[in-house]
Amino acid sequence: MRSSTPIVNDLLTVVLGVVAGAMSGAFSMGGGTLQKPGIRLLGGTAFEAIGTTVPVLIPTTLSAAHRYSRAGLVNYRVARWVVPAGLVGTVLGAVSSRLVPGEGHLLQVATALLLGYAAVRMIVPARPGVAEIAVDPETGPSMLGVTRPRRTTGTAASGPRLAILGIVAGASGGLLGIGGGVVLVPALHRIARLPLKNAIATSILAVGFFAVPNTITHGLLGNIHWRLALLLAIGVVPGAWLGANVVVKAKNRAVTRATGLVLLVVAGLYGASEILSLNSL
Repeated sequence: MRSSTPIVNDLLTVVLGVVAGAMSGAFSMGGGTLQKPGIRLLGGTAFEAIGTTVPVLIPTTLSAAHRYSRAGLVNYRVARWVVPAGLVGTVLGAVSSRLVPGEGHLLQVATALLLGYAAVRMIVPARPGVAEIAVDPETGPSMLGVTRPRRTTGTAASGPRLAILGIVAGASGGLLGIGGGVVLVPALHRIARLPLKNAIATSILAVGFFAVPNTITHGLLGNIHWRLALLLAIGVVPGAWLGANVVVKAKNRAVTRATGLVLLVVAGLYGASEILSLNSL
């Protein structure tokens, strides 16, 4: 519900942008999820809650990617495969958003389920003793011993496999208005075997590219509340830089568990509210 005082409403929107930007910059996910219920409370429709988060991703990712790039955490080989494929997927997903019944509420419930799954996967640690693949820039991939798992800064995942991950992430971002990071970060970390910080940094860069055609598509569909998007954008720039800076300095496991716990709570509350809205139709 909107505040009766416009200036208070605007200030709350900027604050929401700061918090959401910090989440996106830190984990390449969660920011859009925090913005969605906020947009609903600020008067946006279910479809606007999906579309309005998309243009906000552009300043968010620019701010965070700059910090991660300075720290040398972006894997540009992975990005070269993921981004072009994801651009195709994001347009297909955005166009499909109007084809799903439920006036946008079913998409919001799907977002909550997807976030809940990603949260559980992040909270539960990977099984010890599983062989992983190291990539040396000179000698190429080699198998590591199974007694003490570790992550490297590279990935042995093939280009076509990375492209498939990009298509899936882009399509989910376009369909659900979540940027794609919620799919891409776990996928790059678990499937492509990138270290968590590298997965987050590379995902941030990819999501920034996904947001451009996604914004155009949702704009043409009338799914974007541009005033709310502008106010959110004011807050996300400092928030995203702050979130990225925290992750650069933090331990991987602490970052993973914190992300998982926050997303699990948000997914539960968010999913419940949208189910109630769906039942009222």
